[in-house]
Amino acid sequence: MMILLTTVPGIEDIVISEVRELFKDRVVTAEVFGSSNVTGKVLINVGNVTINELKALGTVEHVIAVLDVENVGKDIGSLRNCIWRLRLNELLNYYTPNTTIGVVVDRSGGDHEFRSPDAAALLGERISEFLTSMGIKPPLFNLDNADLTLRLIIDQDKCVLGISITRKSLRNRPYRRFNHPAAINPILANAMFRMLSQPHHRGFVT
Repeated sequence: MMILLTTVPGIEDIVISEVRELFKDRVVTAEVFGSSNVTGKVLINVGNVTINELKALGTVEHVIAVLDVENVGKDIGSLRNCIWRLRLNELLNYYTPNTTIGVVVDRSGGDHEFRSPDAAALLGERISEFLTSMGIKPPLFNLDNADLTLRLIIDQDKCVLGISITRKSLRNRPYRRFNHPAAINPILANAMFRMLSQPHHRGFVT
């Protein structure tokens, strides 16, 4: 199972450490996704992991089940070719004729000649075409409160299409009784705790 995890840029190595600690030998690969080490995205390949286990990761904001990964160029034609190559078959495991769909595009890196709205429009067109080809009526798109949100993440020459498992950011932990106006992001607090708990940091703890 390929999963894309989003986090606060700069703590990707902490996310990878937590993933390996929690899932142990179920982890096949875990690496930063994108053109630098501070993209805020970690791509993992894990086996036999539940959604609840993924949501329990304390250093993660969003969990995205990857449908496919492809290469993309700089121009709009290359983007269209990329989107039409993406495999959508697994979408049928989540979609019903009454499901509303949302599309979110995250584009970064490189000097692309297209914008995020261009990618979102093409992806919406491709989804409608795919479902129609499968004998299913075209979906209803809802950009505000969709039942199913597809995320297209583009970083330089790579694009990942996935289904968002988390509707809201995991930074809003249910155990928090009160949101202080100056409260630290719980994800950063968790990352700081993990850093200080590592052996090479213990000498600084008093």
